[in-house]
Amino acid sequence: MKLVKQIFLVCLVLMAEITLSNLYAQTPQTKPTRQSSLEAFSQGNYEKAYSEFRELLHTYTRDPLYKYYSGVCLVKLNRDPGEAANLLRDAVQNSGNVKTLPADGLFYLGRAQQMSGNFGEAAESYKQYTDKVGKKSAREMGVSDLIQQCDQKKGQIAVIETKPAEKVAETNPPVIKPVIKPVAEEPVKTPTPVITGSRENLPVSYEKVLSEAIRFQNSADSVSKIITAQKKESDKLIGNEKSALKVKILGNEKTAAAFQSKADQKYREAEALNNKLDSAMLSGAAIKPPEIKPPVDTIKKTESVPVKIAEKKPEQVKEPAQAAIKKPEYFSLFEVLAQPATDPRAKIVIDPEIPAGLVYRIQIAVFRNPVTPAFFKGLSPIHGFRIAGTDKVIYYAGMFRKSADAGKALLVVKSKGFKDAFIVAQAGNKTVSTDRSSLMEKEWGNKPLGTSENTISDKQADTIPPTLTFRVEVTRSVKPIKEEVVDGIRKFAGDRGLEIITLEDGKFDYLVGKFITFETAAEYSDLLKRNGYREAQVVAWLGKKEIPIETARQLFDKLK
Repeated sequence: MKLVKQIFLVCLVLMAEITLSNLYAQTPQTKPTRQSSLEAFSQGNYEKAYSEFRELLHTYTRDPLYKYYSGVCLVKLNRDPGEAANLLRDAVQNSGNVKTLPADGLFYLGRAQQMSGNFGEAAESYKQYTDKVGKKSAREMGVSDLIQQCDQKKGQIAVIETKPAEKVAETNPPVIKPVIKPVAEEPVKTPTPVITGSRENLPVSYEKVLSEAIRFQNSADSVSKIITAQKKESDKLIGNEKSALKVKILGNEKTAAAFQSKADQKYREAEALNNKLDSAMLSGAAIKPPEIKPPVDTIKKTESVPVKIAEKKPEQVKEPAQAAIKKPEYFSLFEVLAQPATDPRAKIVIDPEIPAGLVYRIQIAVFRNPVTPAFFKGLSPIHGFRIAGTDKVIYYAGMFRKSADAGKALLVVKSKGFKDAFIVAQAGNKTVSTDRSSLMEKEWGNKPLGTSENTISDKQADTIPPTLTFRVEVTRSVKPIKEEVVDGIRKFAGDRGLEIITLEDGKFDYLVGKFITFETAAEYSDLLKRNGYREAQVVAWLGKKEIPIETARQLFDKLK
């Protein structure tokens, strides 16, 4: 009889454990964490691990470790070798301060390159891996055989597409990219209707909801970090202390799930608002942000592309002496058109008249077949010069008397995608050396290229409508920063856009986005800091002029 009771009690315990396990299984999954992703990877569940690491990269876009594991998962799954190579290359190149990055990053980079058919690059990666870990470790990974396969052009796989974005969204929590579209002041042929509803109908409401989502998300991530630390501590405890800590972990997991649920809800609300704004703009309506009028004389607005002209009083227009005013001189001829040419019949001037003396130009490309202005993405002016004895034409952008002005324009040209562009010094259509051009600039640097009222010049008045915006300054430097760093900032900025401005003191200012409120700009600045851009800070601009943050906040508060 006693034995029967014991068996009965054992059965009750087993049933209770099964019930609890089923209850836990029904608990909604929280957002992937570093710990859960690493566990899936270590268990060989590369499909799940890849999905979770890619989701983590939505938030931590510069994390080399997440890029490494995402790339290795693709290699293990024999999928998207090109994407795997890009991820692993970024991870290896940007892992200087990450001591936890596994040493086999170069090996898997070689595997991805080999699977992509880039055999030369793969062999080089294998050799670098061998130099890093030694011949013994490389031999254990079969590197010599893989190098031999590369020499024989073997190992390329057929590309298998990843899951469509729609399917991924069905299995993962929605991750809404925080995009706040700046109000475009582009010229239009017909009057643009303006939505003048309450503040709840403006982009501010979108930013408010998005701010709440970010706060809930930060809370969920913070609690998840606490849970990870508690689990590590739990492994070291025994008895009652371990049981008590497990109860705390269970409570924190529920708290994290609640925060994550609220964050997901706010993300969905933000997405709905964003879609609403997009629909309004597609239907022909423009969302007009609040404008701040400067305390001094207002600046006249124009609905076309602003043309900078010398300031003049209305009553002076009728005076006969006004016609005798000397036209402004210009030493640079370069701009980016607000409406680039799209007519395929448009032609570029070939072998134009050459100004006397020293001229700097930006060489963009050499083509045998004619190209249209649309190819140069709004850069103007574009001139072509035939290469004697050939059927090729060299295409240049702009003309400059001073090398410093050409250097500033070169940054703009490269930002348009022409990475190989460079400055050429010429005299009489003949290239001159750097030393020669430096000497000639002393003579010709102060001689203008011409005179015109419509030419862009540093001395001309600023007529951009003075709209108050908060912006995030990534960095401010005396010299232009490296192109690969600029590409990284531009990739991180995404739809917010990166703008490079030359300040009055000659420094280069790298600005991202246009935010209506200080709070949303500050949140994005903090995000940049967490991803390695330590100098990021919020700045305020009134039209084309930078103003102190406190002044901007006071002006903005007056609107409320």
